[in-house]
Amino acid sequence: MTYTMHDALEVANLAAADVEAWLRSKPETISVFNVEDDPDYQRRDIDLI
Repeated sequence: MTYTMHDALEVANLAAADVEAWLRSKPETISVFNVEDDPDYQRRDIDLI
């Protein structure tokens, strides 16, 4: 089976959306920010805060 970079990015995007939704569903979560596209956070490999 062969995978493309597009396939990998699609899985990563779905996973990030799932984690973000899970965090938002927790009663103790105050807020969730997706910072995947912020270069300052990319350098530190941070996707969600």
